[in-house]
This record gives sequence, structure tokens and C-alpha cells, in this order.
Amino acid sequence: MTQFEKYDIAIKSLGCVNYLLLGIPSNSVEFYNKFKPVAKTNFDVENEYITDAAQYPFTFQQLVDQVTLVQSEYDAKQYQRDRTLAYPSLQKQLDMQYWDSVNGTTIWQDTINAVKQQYPKATQ
Repeated sequence: MTQFEKYDIAIKSLGCVNYLLLGIPSNSVEFYNKFKPVAKTNFDVENEYITDAAQYPFTFQQLVDQVTLVQSEYDAKQYQRDRTLAYPSLQKQLDMQYWDSVNGTTIWQDTINAVKQQYPKATQ
């Protein structure tokens, strides 16, 4: 996940859907210079942005905290992304299940269990 994706998720989860982000802010001064919440959408001309920092929907620290939360939630699901890449295709899994039922074997179950053991679910 890119920095912009993390910030986008964090900003939207803080309730701001329409905004302009002109770079990743590293402090509160940059935050007020780079983050522009939309005050009014005007389709005929350029959008109007909130310019008074006191009217921003959240503070720089709230954004930093939310980005940290987004990153920790993303990291906690790494095992899911790893498993997705390791599992055989659904077509192959269905074929394994068919042949397991014909031959009385457990190849599909063994294959899935091996992936789950290789990439265990994160404990919280």
C-alpha cells in the first residue's frame, strides 16, 4: 500500500470524502499547506476549499493516529495476502476435490492446510 493510499483511507475514515492532498505532510504546518478539504463543489469552475484551519474536519495529529491505525490493520492482514498468492486456483481446488471424492483421498484438504500452516493467522 502506498503512502497516498494509506492517507486516502485515513482521511475518508475521518469523514472527509472530498479533498485535495498535495503531498504527504510531515508536520502540522505542512498539513495545513498540503491538505485542502473541499468546502463546496462547483462543477462549472474550480472547487472552493476550506482555508481556515479552525474549520478543518480533523487535526494533523488525528490524521497521523488514523494513518497508524490503517497501517496496523493492513499489516495484521498480511497472512491473508500471502495465502491468496499461495492457494491453488479455484479450478485446481475443484479438481482436487473431485478426485479426492473419487479416490477417497485428502489432497485438497492437505494442500489447504499446508498453506494455512505456512501463513498462520495473526494473533491479536
